[in-house]
Amino acid sequence: MKNLVLLLLFIVSFGYSQNDIVNLTDQPFLTEIIEIGLDEMNITSATVIIKELKSKPKSVSTRYGTYNETFAFIRSSYLRKDQGKFVIYIQKLREKTAIKILSHELIHLNQYYTRNLMVSGQRVIFDGKYYKHVTNEDYKYRAWEIEANRLSLDLFVKIMKKYKK
Repeated sequence: MKNLVLLLLFIVSFGYSQNDIVNLTDQPFLTEIIEIGLDEMNITSATVIIKELKSKPKSVSTRYGTYNETFAFIRSSYLRKDQGKFVIYIQKLREKTAIKILSHELIHLNQYYTRNLMVSGQRVIFDGKYYKHVTNEDYKYRAWEIEANRLSLDLFVKIMKKYKK
């Protein structure tokens, strides 16, 4: 009996991701997508909470500031780092679209995880460069968004290859 318990502990410890993923949506496939993405980026010991973005809000408040209705309308998801945990808000989407959207958010998660992206109020440090008032800079020109857009396609392809095999 003791050997069986040790074997099970070994399998659980080394056979699966060390990340904690809490999916609070009614889309269970999101958990697998996140697991694969974190594994692809060699992220361990992260806590990720997935919450449904029930409706597109008139504005979105993030650590970068508050964005207006136009910004919120085009967003199907966003990521927040909250007390060491990563919270991903995502609308109900089809699986392939969710993989595309989550690939982008997972790149941001990796930026936070590696401390390449650090946010404090309106101040951001990304890739060693200090940005004082990020809401003054258009979303699409922010260096961390450019990087996320560039790297998310590669992550999307990797997730698609492993998803539901």
